[in-house]
Amino acid sequence: MPNGNMMEIEVEKHELVEKEELMQKIDKKKQKFCDKNFLEKEKLDEYILKEGPNELRKFIIEKNIGKGAESMAYMIRLKNTNKCFALKIIKKRNNKSNFHELSILRKVKSKYIVNVLCYYADPKKEYDYVIMELAHSNLSHFTRHTLKRPTLSETFLCLIANQVLQGLHYLHRNKIAHLDLKPQNILITEYLDIKLIDFSVSVEYGKLNSEEIKLPYVGTPFFMPPEIIKRMKIKIRDLQKVDLFSLGVTLYVLAFGQYPFNIKQDDEDEEILKKMSSGWKVENENNFFSSQLIGFLNSLLEFDINKRPTINQALNDYWVRGAGIILNEKENTANANIFLSYLITDHFRDFNQYISKNF
Repeated sequence: MPNGNMMEIEVEKHELVEKEELMQKIDKKKQKFCDKNFLEKEKLDEYILKEGPNELRKFIIEKNIGKGAESMAYMIRLKNTNKCFALKIIKKRNNKSNFHELSILRKVKSKYIVNVLCYYADPKKEYDYVIMELAHSNLSHFTRHTLKRPTLSETFLCLIANQVLQGLHYLHRNKIAHLDLKPQNILITEYLDIKLIDFSVSVEYGKLNSEEIKLPYVGTPFFMPPEIIKRMKIKIRDLQKVDLFSLGVTLYVLAFGQYPFNIKQDDEDEEILKKMSSGWKVENENNFFSSQLIGFLNSLLEFDINKRPTINQALNDYWVRGAGIILNEKENTANANIFLSYLITDHFRDFNQYISKNF
């Protein structure tokens, strides 16, 4: 399967994010990013012409493709071309630029991390602007709007798990913990490649002198491990296991269409911790998934951080290594839509034979 540079891809059709599903508890006291009028294309064009950097006038604003608590994302097109990119507009906090996230994005260079082309952080402006490669959509939108189904097949889950782990492995080699891993922060390209985004709450722990850190209560509560919800001090060497727990929740949501531990949207922190520590295990009803996948999920969702695997152990997990078979099929399939149909229907005989083997 071809791997083109996003700068060279002529974007014809994209599944655009219409509305992000609310999958996190939002503090009502937080300042809203913008009013409803700002979401309209005409108002945004007018705003950028007046307040945005001059470089953005080379582009045409197409449509809104996503939003966060303090950011908005738009599809933009270079004038007189079909080259499209993503524009992220980030509200400054306390009139300070988002140099933390921008500095991380500038440092990371991996095919599993979204590629940032340029950013603008004028201290006199209200917002920071980042232009990055445009992906098909995030995994949350992809399942609900493109596939129109709440869950994914085992082969699809294995492909996602392998690529996310590759991205996390790269980050932790560079002493960066993501700390907000969830379907909305995992992009999928039209070639079905996975890319991690949103480093607004990430920690560059290579800069720390301490052996332990107490992480701030930021991110998305339903995807947080118990040690963050409990405000515990975490050993620097165990920060990778924080991201692995969030990966476990992400894969569970994509596999079963609901949160693990029987967590509900209105559960408070105490109730969430109680459910997490109850000895709950992933159940494989009707043997829909392989025992290898279930075992892998249970290892990631371990309540005790000391019992969770490391990134290297997760990458070397028997089930995760099966992605090699899927990736070979991907390379040998010329059409992305055909490969996607294989993923949806679990049409991977070699992979199914691989995971059916006993240890």
